[in-house]
Amino acid sequence: MRQILLSLALLAVILPSAAFAIDLSAAKAKGLVGETTNGYLGAPNGKPSGEVAALIRDINTKRKAKYQQVATKVGKPLNVVEQLAGEKAQSKTQAGHYVQTSSGKWIKR
Repeated sequence: MRQILLSLALLAVILPSAAFAIDLSAAKAKGLVGETTNGYLGAPNGKPSGEVAALIRDINTKRKAKYQQVATKVGKPLNVVEQLAGEKAQSKTQAGHYVQTSSGKWIKR
């Protein structure tokens, strides 16, 4: 049951946010953001515009808050929840979108 709750909570966190002129789906499609191994967004080109940096910061802040809630609820360390979220987010990444490898290299799926 805990695993199911954890999975549902993590999926809710990785759903797109629409509060910016560019949304997460468009940013991913343009290769401006990608999924890291630790459950957060990153910038594959390393130099995001102000708007993209703000989008990344906003989503990562929300994700961290949710990961912390999940970690507290299931009694696991935050880094364990982050790693599981990263695995789930990367497994759900569409072809042509970026993911970061464990060595830090960005690749297209």
